[in-house]
Amino acid sequence: MNGNDYKSKMLALLSDTKTYATANRDPTSSIQSKNNEIVKRLKRLDAINDRLENELMSRKALCPRIYGQPKAHKAGLPLRPVVPNMTAPTYTLSKFVGQILQSSLQSTYNIRDSYSFCDYINGITLPADYVLVSLDVVSLFTCIPFELVRRDVTFNWSDIQKHTNINLEIMLEIIEFIMKSCYFTFEGKFYSQIFGTAMGNPLSSPLADLVMENLMHAVVKKLDFQPPVLKNYSQHIQFTYELEENRRLPYLDMVLVRTEAQQIRTEWYRKPISSGRFLDFFSCHTTSQKVNTAMNFIQRVDKLSTNLNTREK
Repeated sequence: MNGNDYKSKMLALLSDTKTYATANRDPTSSIQSKNNEIVKRLKRLDAINDRLENELMSRKALCPRIYGQPKAHKAGLPLRPVVPNMTAPTYTLSKFVGQILQSSLQSTYNIRDSYSFCDYINGITLPADYVLVSLDVVSLFTCIPFELVRRDVTFNWSDIQKHTNINLEIMLEIIEFIMKSCYFTFEGKFYSQIFGTAMGNPLSSPLADLVMENLMHAVVKKLDFQPPVLKNYSQHIQFTYELEENRRLPYLDMVLVRTEAQQIRTEWYRKPISSGRFLDFFSCHTTSQKVNTAMNFIQRVDKLSTNLNTREK
């Protein structure tokens, strides 16, 4: 991508005043002090031990630098904002709380990877009037309000409290502090994220999993209602959807095929924007690396393409 185009797209993204705000100065010092106050408080309450107190303290934090990751599969090459938080004052505290939430989440809907989904979906027979639809959340991380997180953490507290000595009130206070302490720099200016969570924060993914899990539970109970109920869970969480075409629906790196008998089979899929480039055989890489590249590709195509000899009835 041209450097000027990249900069223009980043500035356009950061001009969203509902999500980002400019800061007059680097807030690292004040956020680090607040982080350490929380850690000391947890230790005084015997919610953490000496080792954890030392690990969660922030001493040499630096302001994170945001960058945009191009969404190569979408028209116009939009950017996905990523804020690497490794140097942020709240990084270790975010990771600690994220692990607590992730340990308590027993997901009914998550699939580990393409292979697991392939094993799960193949052979399923759909009712006669069913078709395939794929739903995608629009900018999930930056669209999760704290009020929604508060409700879902409270709702799931009976499971969460089994993995921590922190009480609910303090846990919510910590999560709110972390969500409101998302900040970064770009082109010499400082910004704070005033809504949602940042991709790159260790707490963001567990929060997204928790919110989406509760969303799915709520939706499943209302399947007899019209699909717009999916957008009523939160005014900020919106969906796009893709309907099957000619009984075929791209999903992950597969195509789901609905046969005339309403059974599902899968085929390996490569997006139209794929360059088709692989490791050059005449490169200086070791022979084993070249062989592994080819074998991994062959294995993926073979394992994700199933029931291809089944005649559609």
